Amino acid sequence: MMGKAALSIVALVEAMFSLLVHALTKFLIGGGRPRYNPARHYMRGPGPKWAEKHGMTTAPARAGSQHDR
Repeated sequence: MMGKAALSIVALVEAMFSLLVHALTKFLIGGGRPRYNPARHYMRGPGPKWAEKHGMTTAPARAGSQHDR
């Protein structure tokens, strides 16, 4: 018969193995539905259709943009 320490080690190894199998399965399958990524839905300002509709030939330069540095 096993002692308490051996049983707790076996239980720990089983739990770790279960987590590993779950993580590998999720990784290989692709994780189900894609996660929400707010950067993909972020609107950065008026686009070319807006400029065309309002008679602007080029978008106005923004003061203090990072490209001016």
